[in-house]
Amino acid sequence: MEIFTGLLGVIPTVIILLAVLKLHSKSTGSERTLMVVGSIISVAVTVFYSLIVPVIIQSGHQDSILGYFGAIRVLGIAGGFLFSIGLLLFVQKFVGDQK
Repeated sequence: MEIFTGLLGVIPTVIILLAVLKLHSKSTGSERTLMVVGSIISVAVTVFYSLIVPVIIQSGHQDSILGYFGAIRVLGIAGGFLFSIGLLLFVQKFVGDQK
Protein backbone atom coordinates (compact mmCIF):
# COMPACT_ATOMS: atom_id res chain seq x y z
CA MET A 1 0.00 0.00 0.00
CA GLU A 2 2.91 2.36 0.75
CA ILE A 3 4.19 2.04 -2.81
CA PHE A 4 0.75 2.82 -4.26
CA THR A 5 0.32 5.99 -2.20
CA GLY A 6 3.92 6.93 -2.99
CA LEU A 7 3.22 6.61 -6.69
CA LEU A 8 0.15 8.81 -6.35
CA GLY A 9 2.38 11.53 -4.92
CA VAL A 10 4.81 11.29 -7.83
CA ILE A 11 2.20 11.50 -10.61
CA PRO A 12 1.53 15.28 -10.44
CA THR A 13 5.22 16.18 -10.57
CA VAL A 14 5.76 13.82 -13.52
CA ILE A 15 2.80 15.40 -15.36
CA ILE A 16 4.30 18.85 -14.81
CA LEU A 17 7.69 17.60 -16.04
CA LEU A 18 6.13 16.13 -19.19
CA ALA A 19 4.26 19.38 -19.90
CA VAL A 20 7.41 21.45 -19.44
CA LEU A 21 9.43 19.08 -21.63
CA LYS A 22 6.81 19.40 -24.38
CA LEU A 23 6.94 23.19 -24.04
CA HIS A 24 10.75 23.10 -24.16
CA SER A 25 10.73 20.91 -27.27
CA LYS A 26 8.72 23.52 -29.21
CA SER A 27 11.36 26.18 -28.68
CA THR A 28 14.17 26.68 -26.24
CA GLY A 29 14.81 29.57 -23.97
CA SER A 30 16.38 30.21 -20.59
CA GLU A 31 12.97 30.39 -18.91
CA ARG A 32 11.98 27.00 -20.32
CA THR A 33 15.31 25.49 -19.34
CA LEU A 34 14.87 26.75 -15.78
CA MET A 35 11.42 25.14 -15.64
CA VAL A 36 12.79 21.82 -16.97
CA VAL A 37 15.67 21.74 -14.48
CA GLY A 38 13.37 22.69 -11.62
CA SER A 39 10.87 20.01 -12.62
CA ILE A 40 13.55 17.32 -12.85
CA ILE A 41 14.80 18.23 -9.38
CA SER A 42 11.24 18.20 -8.04
CA VAL A 43 10.56 14.76 -9.50
CA ALA A 44 13.80 13.42 -8.00
CA VAL A 45 13.01 14.84 -4.56
CA THR A 46 9.41 13.59 -4.70
CA VAL A 47 10.58 10.10 -5.69
CA PHE A 48 13.05 10.15 -2.80
CA TYR A 49 10.47 11.16 -0.20
CA SER A 50 7.52 9.18 -1.62
CA LEU A 51 9.14 5.91 -2.68
CA ILE A 52 12.69 5.51 -1.39
CA VAL A 53 12.28 6.76 2.18
CA PRO A 54 9.34 4.45 3.03
CA VAL A 55 11.24 1.42 1.70
CA ILE A 56 14.34 2.32 3.72
CA ILE A 57 12.29 2.91 6.86
CA GLN A 58 10.48 -0.42 6.46
CA SER A 59 13.83 -2.17 6.09
CA GLY A 60 15.00 -0.66 9.38
CA HIS A 61 17.91 1.33 7.96
CA GLN A 62 16.54 4.83 8.60
CA ASP A 63 19.70 5.85 10.48
CA SER A 64 21.66 5.62 7.23
CA ILE A 65 19.58 8.33 5.50
CA LEU A 66 19.00 10.84 8.31
CA GLY A 67 22.01 12.90 7.25
CA TYR A 68 20.63 13.30 3.73
CA PHE A 69 17.31 14.89 4.67
CA GLY A 70 18.74 18.40 5.04
CA ALA A 71 20.51 18.26 1.69
CA ILE A 72 17.44 16.84 -0.05
CA ARG A 73 15.27 19.56 1.48
CA VAL A 74 17.63 22.28 0.21
CA LEU A 75 17.70 20.61 -3.21
CA GLY A 76 13.90 20.56 -3.28
CA ILE A 77 13.70 24.24 -2.38
CA ALA A 78 16.24 25.06 -5.10
CA GLY A 79 14.19 23.09 -7.64
CA GLY A 80 11.06 24.99 -6.64
CA PHE A 81 12.86 28.32 -7.00
CA LEU A 82 14.27 27.39 -10.42
CA PHE A 83 10.85 26.33 -11.69
CA SER A 84 9.17 29.43 -10.23
CA ILE A 85 11.72 31.83 -11.70
CA GLY A 86 11.44 30.11 -15.08
CA LEU A 87 7.65 30.28 -14.97
CA LEU A 88 7.72 33.96 -14.00
CA LEU A 89 10.12 34.77 -16.85
CA PHE A 90 7.99 32.75 -19.28
CA VAL A 91 4.80 34.55 -18.25
CA GLN A 92 6.49 37.95 -18.49
CA LYS A 93 7.76 37.08 -21.96
CA PHE A 94 4.39 35.72 -23.08
CA VAL A 95 2.38 38.66 -21.72
CA GLY A 96 4.96 41.10 -23.07
CA ASP A 97 4.58 39.61 -26.56
CA GLN A 98 0.80 39.98 -26.42
CA LYS A 99 0.89 43.77 -26.06
